[in-house]
Amino acid sequence: MREPAIGALIRDNYNANLAERMSRVMKTLTVFASILLPLSLITSFYGMNLILWPGTDDPTGVRWVLGAMALVTVVLLLFFWRRRWL
Repeated sequence: MREPAIGALIRDNYNANLAERMSRVMKTLTVFASILLPLSLITSFYGMNLILWPGTDDPTGVRWVLGAMALVTVVLLLFFWRRRWL
């Protein structure tokens, strides 16, 4: 009588551990995607080669854009770190 109960307990414990691991993986993938999404958006706007975008006629425009992308990355990393997602 006890053996099926012990087997069910072990199976439930295994399933709980598996769900916890999958949750951690999904959280990591979400953070990674959330950081890359704004960077991809900025890169796609400046990849259109339009004259209308600010910084296209400025020789230091690339540095400004890279600085803005670094700032966005740092802000998002700090946000996720403060929420204890990292």
